[in-house]
Amino acid sequence: ASGGVWNVISSTAISSGTSSLNITSGFTATYEHYVIQLTNLTTSTNSTVNMRIAHGSASFQTGSNYRGHISEARSNSSTYSTTFHNGSNLIEFMYNSVHLSATVHISNPADTSLPKHMYWDGSGENGSGDMGAVKGWSFYDATDAVTGIQWWPTSGTLDDGRITLYGIAHA
Repeated sequence: ASGGVWNVISSTAISSGTSSLNITSGFTATYEHYVIQLTNLTTSTNSTVNMRIAHGSASFQTGSNYRGHISEARSNSSTYSTTFHNGSNLIEFMYNSVHLSATVHISNPADTSLPKHMYWDGSGENGSGDMGAVKGWSFYDATDAVTGIQWWPTSGTLDDGRITLYGIAHA
């Protein structure tokens, strides 16, 4: 059996001093599964990178409808850090990083009968050179169709990197 075809929908380079990174188009009923690749995302300072979704008129949702879990391991520690979100107004995507790459999956963003599920994995580095790996999942507890996703650091700016949105076609 063969796998699905990854079709590039959009790809954007990040400019220095960007306060947030937004995908505000490309999510349609054309594909049941989408992948977002964040490549070499660089922040101006050690910062937690957060995520939100948009629905409807591309307004990024700040209500308390986010639920999920993140697990992270660092090269300078033998323990894992975890956090969960239950009724949060954002998704903490990765902690204290100045440089990260990650792959985000979202299924059925145009469906209006189920909440939107996302999962991701990635790796990054903080300002001290400590490496980290992260795995997370989340869902937005509403049935509205997703029209966008936003990432932003809690402090500083996004200064470099690329974001690519893929639609995954059935084989």
